[in-house]
Amino acid sequence: MVYVLIFRSKKCSFVYTQISKNEKHLKLDFICTCGTYDIWRMHQKTETEVATTVLITVADGRTGSAAATATVNLYTDMAGVNNNTPKYTQTTDQNNQVNITVDYLSQYYVVVIKGTAKNYYSGFKPIGIFQSQTDINSSPIQSPAGTVGGVKYQDTNGDGIINNNDKVDAPVITLQQNTKNTQTVTVY
Repeated sequence: MVYVLIFRSKKCSFVYTQISKNEKHLKLDFICTCGTYDIWRMHQKTETEVATTVLITVADGRTGSAAATATVNLYTDMAGVNNNTPKYTQTTDQNNQVNITVDYLSQYYVVVIKGTAKNYYSGFKPIGIFQSQTDINSSPIQSPAGTVGGVKYQDTNGDGIINNNDKVDAPVITLQQNTKNTQTVTVY
């Protein structure tokens, strides 16, 4: 049995705690930085409450096929992305999906890797694969230069050149609490 308490504090906007009870012990995890709190609300979580889950389907944009055995990493912040310290890591199944039960946050950063294909390249967002020399010639200039079959990156600022000014944060999935949150991610 799990009880969830939400406290109202004179200095904190809210404080959340969880009490777990087994047959012998009562465990209380509580955080309040100011130390002045009043019990605001307490309710018992029931078996019918739904966990917050993330269902991600991965597609391979290079081949147009499914991407089984891709590694899906969820990060709580960009520092985690930059340091490669994911909160959750899972490999896609035969249906090219992962279904991860997560601690609720309003969003997670999502980085997916399948071999050399990714959905995020150190700040650059892939948008496709160069199909021909004409495609390369009509696209923003990249360094190193684009090649047929190579990754095409988004010109975020629209200046016709792919450089550090085009870097963006990793893609995110925005979550709704106590629901299954779905997203499709394409790797290039």
